[in-house]
Amino acid sequence: MTRDDAIAEIVSLSGLTPDDVNDLSDPALSVDELAALIDGYKAAGKVASRSVWDVLLEIMGKVVELAPIVGNLVQAVQVIYPLL
Repeated sequence: MTRDDAIAEIVSLSGLTPDDVNDLSDPALSVDELAALIDGYKAAGKVASRSVWDVLLEIMGKVVELAPIVGNLVQAVQVIYPLL
């Protein structure tokens, strides 16, 4: 799967735009910065549930370019969508 394929699939499964996905895939962002982005997407209704994030993270993990940032994204998602 290429990065473009992953972005297209993520966009089709969520309310995120390609720019949103690119923002999330910035390796320079800290977990706190990613959590702020994710919280904003949640507030805007772009990604309503934790289960959608799980699918999106699985897709990102399949792309060599995106896989390195998945760990930080997982932590950020856990901040916004804590396991009950």
